[in-house]
Amino acid sequence: VTQKFKIPVKLYDCFIPPERSPPISKTAPNNTVCPKNHLGEPKLDGICYGAAYDSFRVCLAGQEVTVAGRKYNTLEAQLKGFPKLSVHLKIDVEGSEWDVLEWLVANPDEWDKIRTLDMEIHFGFGSAAVLEKYKDLTIREQLEREVKIMESLLSRFYCTGSTLEVYRQGWSPEDNCGMEPCGEPPIYLANGFSVTAFAVSYVHKELVD
Repeated sequence: VTQKFKIPVKLYDCFIPPERSPPISKTAPNNTVCPKNHLGEPKLDGICYGAAYDSFRVCLAGQEVTVAGRKYNTLEAQLKGFPKLSVHLKIDVEGSEWDVLEWLVANPDEWDKIRTLDMEIHFGFGSAAVLEKYKDLTIREQLEREVKIMESLLSRFYCTGSTLEVYRQGWSPEDNCGMEPCGEPPIYLANGFSVTAFAVSYVHKELVD
């Protein structure tokens, strides 16, 4: 994104050790001329930011809170000051996305700041920073809430693709469990294909219509 489109980036992660992440430790080449391959495309064998990046030891959640020494903050705080259709948002927060997405769909003016969204979703996952009112949901209540949130996204976004297509190619129950019994996934299709976790992409409808 920074190399090809020169888009500045903000990175948030409170889990990965800084020594394992040059961007989080702020040691990656920043706002510089990055090496290219023979076709003039960015080389992907190393970490290099062709536009300015900044990184924060903070995770995303539906509330500002510190849990087990990790700091969490809200999407609302990060979107302050951004104009309409100006943000590409990438989320992979291992279950914390539901509180964030629920807030987003309830606040259309904030939602409209996001032009494109790439995220990994996790049905039935717990989050250390989940809002208090959702801590005691049954698994059924949790899944019903999550499905409702996913459906709500389609009121302002078009879905442009997901990794489900790739996961499904050549899949069979034997591949999933082999000869050993396996646990029932929280959510799955009629043939047993699990859709518990996958990546999905969206674009704001105003960019298309």
